Amino acid sequence: MPSCAGETQIRAPTSQDVRLAGGGHRHPDPFDAMLRRVRGEGKAGSRTLSAVSAPDPGDLPSEQVYNAFVEDFGGAWTSIMRRQPPGRGNFMFALMAMGFLEWCGRVTEKQPDAQQRFLEALKAADPIYFAELPTRWPARGRPSPLFATGREFLWVLFNMVRNGIAHGYVQLDVDLADPDVRMRVQITGPEERPQHRAGTPRPPNYLVPTQLHGSLGLLDDTGHDAVIVRLHPDVLFADVQFAADAASVTTLPPATWTRTKLGTTAAQVIALRGG
Repeated sequence: MPSCAGETQIRAPTSQDVRLAGGGHRHPDPFDAMLRRVRGEGKAGSRTLSAVSAPDPGDLPSEQVYNAFVEDFGGAWTSIMRRQPPGRGNFMFALMAMGFLEWCGRVTEKQPDAQQRFLEALKAADPIYFAELPTRWPARGRPSPLFATGREFLWVLFNMVRNGIAHGYVQLDVDLADPDVRMRVQITGPEERPQHRAGTPRPPNYLVPTQLHGSLGLLDDTGHDAVIVRLHPDVLFADVQFAADAASVTTLPPATWTRTKLGTTAAQVIALRGG
């Protein structure tokens, strides 16, 4: 984010540039040791998956869903970067990254060992994800399977970005406890930068909360101060993919869903078009 008058850095960037090298095939230090540890390699005995019921034949295998996420995100990012159309898909990529995170949570929900490996790897990728705020996100029910308290920073961002874009195609702003101060997530897109790959330096302003004083055209014209958090969807996606590889999610049973019962016959559906 460019430097502006009245700008106050709240958190200095962390040095988390070492990542899983592209494609999940080679893990440079320090992730080599971490991945071996969370996978239980080199120890007596072996990890076993929790017993689950047989998947519904209609559920796609986890490997197929994983590949769809990775190929769709990468293909779209590269195409937009090369063509430079007016619309860069910033919101679309943010929604995909959050959807990938949510899917990993569902796949590992009934697999405690795999979920622990996923959480450890994601926290190793960037500790800010699980840094806790003093208060939880004000939502009913329990958080996602990946978040125990509802105060984790990534859970707050998930609600602001995923729920905002899914239901209104715009990220949600939140009012902070300070008088007339709001928090907003700024979402970047392909622009002229290739998709981030694990193992390459991440943008230094990634998820660094920065306070901006007065109306700067970022929120409104009422003079609210703002805490701005810059989200690069491709960085989050790479971190989630790194954690998914650590948890071997492609080998897990597919996520299970409660199938909806619709009290309508096949003939009634076909008749909608006069069939």
